[in-house]
Amino acid sequence: MNFRFLCLRCIAVILIVNQLLNVLEDGEVSAQSSSDVIDLLAEKWERQRLGLASGELTFFSFVQQAELPLSDTAFLSALMATDLSDSKERDKFARMLVPSLNPEHASVGETKLVFRGDSVFTSDSHDVGDRTVVQVGVDQIVKREYGSRDQVDLLPRGNAGFKQLKLDDIRYVPSQGNASNFRVADSLDTSTGAITLEASSSGRGRSTHAILLADIETGFIRQFRADITRTGQSAPFFTRLVVQQRPLEASPGIVFPSIFVDARFRNSELDFVQFRVVQNAAFNLPIEESAFVVPLKAGSVVVNQREDINNPGVVVAKTDADDSLRFADETEMRNTATSETIKESSSGRFYFLVTTFVMLVALMMAWFFLSKREGDKH
Repeated sequence: MNFRFLCLRCIAVILIVNQLLNVLEDGEVSAQSSSDVIDLLAEKWERQRLGLASGELTFFSFVQQAELPLSDTAFLSALMATDLSDSKERDKFARMLVPSLNPEHASVGETKLVFRGDSVFTSDSHDVGDRTVVQVGVDQIVKREYGSRDQVDLLPRGNAGFKQLKLDDIRYVPSQGNASNFRVADSLDTSTGAITLEASSSGRGRSTHAILLADIETGFIRQFRADITRTGQSAPFFTRLVVQQRPLEASPGIVFPSIFVDARFRNSELDFVQFRVVQNAAFNLPIEESAFVVPLKAGSVVVNQREDINNPGVVVAKTDADDSLRFADETEMRNTATSETIKESSSGRFYFLVTTFVMLVALMMAWFFLSKREGDKH
């Protein structure tokens, strides 16, 4: 019964898509057909958002404040002329955007992302240092390498000081709420199979206009642009431009970008840019709990801020440990703030007692001499 129902559903979807393609190819999009297109794409986007329960990816990663004040048109032109999957072109593009990058260091780092439900592991490797960030349960673990010694910070999950990379940071899919705001802006481009959608909103002294280019068959977003303009002004003060290329099939009916570029412009000049180029990716596969365990090396400094972020416990690991969280739970840590407070309190109490004693002796001696003087007078 389930197989039969699935077959009927697939046939229905094919017929709907075929009907929509016929309507769109005619170049006339009615309000009803526009709504049908949005509903169809919204269903595909929801599958992309919810259909990847686990995964393991490795990719080249570039995240920098831009130094070259390119316009959005110039940036997009340069990007389209660059093959980011090629290492030489990728390096040239990165150094064009940030000329001050050290020529002796790699311009692009490598990142590994592993996720299963709400558990996330990321590891960034670069010439200037490595960092691992893990979120598991209510805890966040941040491991940073400083030469021969590591520092491992244990924090409550969601701490604002350390951003955890998520799947939505390396792809763009419209949210469920935003999907319904779009409408068909242009007829289907039959040569590319892409359709243009747009959305507008206003409020709080500003207006937002968004436009995206989506593949009608898969829902894959090829480009997305959002301009935010203050009321009374003609030019946007902020623009976000997303370009996604080379979709791969992450799971049946779900596509994922092999190349993801996210650029931010302020007052029409490039301000920030990141791009990710996927090397390997596998989705909806079994991920063991051990993937989210961070080990310790002997000599690592462990800073436990889970109970009190302003008053952490600190210890240096004397031996290797398989699990930093278990190590922290089983190890007595020195609380630096409390130690200093105790030291200061003890010192203060000592000086107070000495000072009080000296004053009492001085008062007693003064009373003695005054009493003797009065006695001599009599």
